[in-house]
Amino acid sequence: MIRTGATLIALLLSALTLAMVRDRHRLRHMALHDPLTGLGNRIFLERHLGQSIAHARRHRRLFALAVLDLNGFKTVNDTYGHLAGDTLLIETARRIQKHICKEDTLARTGGDKFTLLLTEIGRSEDAVGVAKTLTAAIRQPFHWEGSQITLAVSVGIAIYPDHGDDLNGLLQHADLAMYQAKDAADSDWAIAESGPDRIDS
Repeated sequence: MIRTGATLIALLLSALTLAMVRDRHRLRHMALHDPLTGLGNRIFLERHLGQSIAHARRHRRLFALAVLDLNGFKTVNDTYGHLAGDTLLIETARRIQKHICKEDTLARTGGDKFTLLLTEIGRSEDAVGVAKTLTAAIRQPFHWEGSQITLAVSVGIAIYPDHGDDLNGLLQHADLAMYQAKDAADSDWAIAESGPDRIDS
């Protein structure tokens, strides 16, 4: 009887420990991910960006940070409702993921803003090529309850180390480039102007 009781207690303790571990993993996941799209959030992105900076600095590599902002998204919410808007955000995330490498990091960092970390690009033109592919993919019509919804997207690109060698500098340059793309009449994307933080090869 004592042995049976001890076994039962051990099993209960094991189950409790397993439940606590699962809860800890679930809470950690919730803290780092967007609940709607399942993508990483800003905290998740900043962690990966910090790691990429350290790696690129050590090995003298390039990488790109691209900020993508949907144009006219508020009109979708106002016209079709928030459920339609949420569906478009999920589909946008899926379309972006379809055209990037598994080594890249995609995060939802605002209501209709996504930020993409493109690792180890060979040259800035590589990031521009990805931007062109993504803008074309996102411009394809979305379907919602018999309606076709077309959205444009503005993309701002910052290159490490040309446009900054720290997290804040890169994010700021990518954001500024994104707003330049919004203001431009002839392009959906813009690359940041070169800054003072370039590492000579």
